Amino acid sequence: MPEAFISIKSVADLHRFYNYGSPKHPLVTVIDLKNISRSDENFANYFYSLNLYTIVYKKFKGSIKYGRSHYDFQEGTLMFTASNQVIRPSSDTEIEEGWFLAFHPDFIYG
Repeated sequence: MPEAFISIKSVADLHRFYNYGSPKHPLVTVIDLKNISRSDENFANYFYSLNLYTIVYKKFKGSIKYGRSHYDFQEGTLMFTASNQVIRPSSDTEIEEGWFLAFHPDFIYG
């Protein structure tokens, strides 16, 4: 499968991407990663860019390419990202548990 670039511009886009139902707030959300549902499980074929700030606690196996570097998160991690950063999981990434706090820049800029 060829690589694809996915740009997620809002909290609603993020919920649609993960088939997570409608968000309760248009600018901020918390997602339980055990409850996400994707019809295409081959996440490694995607580069992701989120127009959101994120704080993510993940316990998973695999690595993530963030910017130009690869990071190994075998023991779990607390990860912070700024908006419009590019992320790509490795092909062996397996999420065991975690929480994903995402908020739009308008949330903090008023």
